[in-house]
Amino acid sequence: MAYQTGSASSPNDLLGQLAAWLVSRGWTQDASVADGTGWRVHAHKGGSYVHLKTTMTGRPWAYGNLAPSYPCLWVYMSTAFVGTGSNWNANTTGAPAIISSAGVEGNGIVLNNGAQTSYHFFDDGSDHIVVIVERTPGVYQDLGFGLSVTKHGGNWTGGAYFFGQINDYYNAGGDSDNAHCPFQYGNSDGGASGYIRADVDSFSGNWLCCTPNTSQGYGYTGKPCYPNIQASLATMPNISNLQGRGVSSLTTQAILFPIRIFAPRDAGGVSLLATIPSVFYSNAYGNGFGLASEFTIGPDTYKVFPNFVVKKVA
Repeated sequence: MAYQTGSASSPNDLLGQLAAWLVSRGWTQDASVADGTGWRVHAHKGGSYVHLKTTMTGRPWAYGNLAPSYPCLWVYMSTAFVGTGSNWNANTTGAPAIISSAGVEGNGIVLNNGAQTSYHFFDDGSDHIVVIVERTPGVYQDLGFGLSVTKHGGNWTGGAYFFGQINDYYNAGGDSDNAHCPFQYGNSDGGASGYIRADVDSFSGNWLCCTPNTSQGYGYTGKPCYPNIQASLATMPNISNLQGRGVSSLTTQAILFPIRIFAPRDAGGVSLLATIPSVFYSNAYGNGFGLASEFTIGPDTYKVFPNFVVKKVA
């Protein structure tokens, strides 16, 4: 089914349920094995591989700044799988790489140390996966990945993407509050909140990183990308000033803003690169809509979370 909800007894149980659901959605599971006190899952569809891992404490790989002391679920993508005889982050072919290092980059979410209150798995039918975890009552985190964004500006090379609330490299304290909107940078100490595989001008063979910070310590890959939900550049359209008007005072209808991603160009300025599928910027929660509530617009149903909504496909 395209939508699944439930609860999980532990971080590892959450990942196990996610892995089984991905298989039901047509993904091929390459491995699902214990990794220390955590668990790791590798799966693919077509030529895109997703790598997922739980950690109870510490980093998912050796390099980085500060190791979190709380459970997390991590994600990154590549174009190959090297097997479970190597470290989880050894799938470097086609994976995002930080500058000055061959190290793979990724994102994650903070989990509860024990049972997770609820989870919501979404697939819009075109392999755009969104994972929402209510780790404790009323506190949500989001993670997602997909085979291709909605492209703008022509059929450029790339399209795979993933996102999460925390960045693996520079994660001093994690997010203890409700989720930001996907691809809203600065979620955890300014680290990259998401990655898109895209060749833009002279930048090729790597992933754009959604962060304003151009140092390795923030998950920087060599070229940033900018979401319209924040005013990153004076020349880039943004919708952050519309947040207070996200629900119609006349109809109480939630207004959904697509998450547009812009890329800086070698010659200067920025160009519209992509739209992130299935998720929309919205302040519906707290303005007539409750957490995890649903509403419909035409034939489509949407589910409400802090700062955004997700299209639900039954």
